[in-house]
Amino acid sequence: MWTKSGTGFGTPRPQLLRAIIGAVPVVAAREGELVLVRCIGVYSTDELIGVFSSLLSAPDLPERAALLLDLCESQSVLGRSIPDLRRIATTFTAVAGRFDRRCALLVRGSARYGLMRMAAVWVDLQGVEARVFREEREAREWLLGRPCADRTEAR
Repeated sequence: MWTKSGTGFGTPRPQLLRAIIGAVPVVAAREGELVLVRCIGVYSTDELIGVFSSLLSAPDLPERAALLLDLCESQSVLGRSIPDLRRIATTFTAVAGRFDRRCALLVRGSARYGLMRMAAVWVDLQGVEARVFREEREAREWLLGRPCADRTEAR
């Protein structure tokens, strides 16, 4: 089940995602050891940071989960100030131990790609490995260390 708070993990259902995509700006779901956070439309920096906090208190979060942050549908990322981007990066580095000190950032478009490359450098300087991807399958394979099925039909 997809939730805004990130505390109600379960198996995500693509049809459910399509139904709520316009209503909830930041949703989180767990797929085995992978935690997928999708940022959709307009949302505040505090909403995104709140999801990271909620994930840490989720009772079924694996000891060392893999984090995939999907920003493909995010409108907010394009309007973030440099201080906001640094705040998000700093918040993530503080909780990165629960995510194996790695994060895959999934983006669409050159502007998002460039902004997230900059954020990846900031977290890298803090000892956290972040990579930016344009394809979800590649991001999943990098995080999980194994080939994954193409999931683009689920989006």
